Amino acid sequence: MARVHFGFGDDRETAPPDPKIWLYPFLADLGITRIEANMSGSGDSGDLDDVTWYQGDTVVPNEKVEQVLAGLTIDDGLNRHHTFLDEIHEMFCLDGSAAGDWCNNEGGSALCRYDLDPETGVINLVETEYAPGEEYDDDEDEDDDWEPDFGEADEGEDPEDDDVEP
Repeated sequence: MARVHFGFGDDRETAPPDPKIWLYPFLADLGITRIEANMSGSGDSGDLDDVTWYQGDTVVPNEKVEQVLAGLTIDDGLNRHHTFLDEIHEMFCLDGSAAGDWCNNEGGSALCRYDLDPETGVINLVETEYAPGEEYDDDEDEDDDWEPDFGEADEGEDPEDDDVEP
């Protein structure tokens, strides 16, 4: 497993480098030119549903890219296990959240599209789409007159018999 060290020195208030910059060369070495990430959720949680990696117009199997990114760990001086795959997933979720709150309350879904720009050596967020979830309504006034439907009496039973056997 390869390790990359980000030298923050003793100043822990220094922000780590932007993953759109430092992840670029690793993805470019894999031939990745474009990425699409889909997320959805509601309540207080959400998930990264799907990531599609492209070489031109050709879809690259997730395993090929994610195995490489999962094998590269970050040494940030805090002694925690954090991989490049964790970082790019976090980037997707943050960019999706900037488009709309896809993972809280009514939730919804977000789609982020990225291009890898060889001239600047950066992963560019080119588009985000946000679709809100359905409004959550917990009012109980919708059908206050509801009564259970016990169905028809079984064959051989008296439908007028109110006795219920345990």
